[in-house]
Amino acid sequence: MPPASIGSFFNALGQIAILTAIILYVYGIIRGTRGEQILKGGLVTFIILRIIAGWLHFDVIIFLLEKLLTILALALVVIFQPELRQTFLSVGGRKRFALGKDGDSDTIGIVASAADAMSKTRTGAIIAIERGTHLSEWAKEATRLDAPLVRELLLAIFYPGAPLHDGGVIVKDKTIVAARCVFPTSSTDLGRGTRHRAALGLSERTDAAIVVVSEETGSISVACEGHFFKDLDRDSLAKLLSRLTSRDSLATHVTRGAEA
Repeated sequence: MPPASIGSFFNALGQIAILTAIILYVYGIIRGTRGEQILKGGLVTFIILRIIAGWLHFDVIIFLLEKLLTILALALVVIFQPELRQTFLSVGGRKRFALGKDGDSDTIGIVASAADAMSKTRTGAIIAIERGTHLSEWAKEATRLDAPLVRELLLAIFYPGAPLHDGGVIVKDKTIVAARCVFPTSSTDLGRGTRHRAALGLSERTDAAIVVVSEETGSISVACEGHFFKDLDRDSLAKLLSRLTSRDSLATHVTRGAEA
């Protein structure tokens, strides 16, 4: 085989390998999601229509189907936006925070302590802890506080009947950035209330760790990266939030069966 032919062969082989890797990577992103079913159904429908149109020599339909591929490529970006967003967030890395020696003096310890107190009184709450993705989009229409993160202040905000209890709170570092925040709700049916759907919805769009206290049962849950972890106590909540600061922690918790 001439050197030019060998070079062309390896060039083509390299392109096939790259395309295969991209396809497998994209499939890994959407695997197990609703988007996977949409993609499979769309591909099967397209292939069947293309075969029938070719067999019957429907040139106009063949032309339209080929043009439709371009439109579908753009549509897929919209359909898989949550999955793509989470992928880019993972690649971009995260801002880290960690538990200090004094469990109640840092962000995680204060949030865990407040959630535990509200759990005992069945006070509904939703607290979004900012990590790598800025949550300023949801703070714009909320009540701006920029107040020090204090356990008693969190309890006062979510006290039933208090002016700011309706909605969520955004926490950044050791600051309560805003209260009465309206978070986007997830379309996934969790069999739970609006707070849990809002927590999951925000986790599908950002890498924030969202703590939820159920008003009905007092149970504590955490939503993060589209996953839900339930039935947590103060210690397990603090440990989970601490481990979520590492890149591999979420996968570890899902493997251990902590996902709801």
